[in-house]
Amino acid sequence: VRVTLDRFDEPVHAGSHIDFVLHVGPIAVRWNAKITQYDRNRSFRDVQERGPFGAWQHTHTFVQTINGTLVVDRVEYEPPFGRFGKLIDPFIVRPSLMYLFHYRAQQTRRILESVANQSALSQLAGCSKSDRSGMRTEISASDLWVEDRSLACGL
Repeated sequence: VRVTLDRFDEPVHAGSHIDFVLHVGPIAVRWNAKITQYDRNRSFRDVQERGPFGAWQHTHTFVQTINGTLVVDRVEYEPPFGRFGKLIDPFIVRPSLMYLFHYRAQQTRRILESVANQSALSQLAGCSKSDRSGMRTEISASDLWVEDRSLACGL
C-alpha cells in the first residue's frame, strides 16, 4: 500500500479538503474527503466526498490519559458495491480495513520513532518528548463501524 497526497488544506479547519490516491498493487483508488468538524487538540472528523466506499466518516479523537495521549479513530462506513458489498464486507472489505489500519499504525509508529524534532509531533498528538509510542487496534464486531486505538503515548 502506498498513499499519494494530492491536496491537504492547511491550516486544518472545518471545511479543509484532503485528496489522495491509495495504490494497492496495480490498483489506484482516488479518495476525496472533507473535514466537517474540527476541535483543536481534541478531535476532527473527515467525511468521504468521493471514494471507494458507499459512505465513510472517520472521527479522530485525542484523549488525555495518565500516561499521555491516546488517539482513537472511529470509522463508520457503508461498504462499496451496494448489496454485493454487504455480502463481501466480512470477507474482503473488513479484512482490508484491518490491514489498512494496521499499516497506518505501523507507519505512525515509524514516524514517531524516527522523528528528530518531537516538539512538532508533540503539539499535534499532545505527547511530551519523554513519552514512548505504542499501538493497539480493536475491530468491532458491528457491521457498520471500526474502532482503532492506534496511538497511545507513554505505554
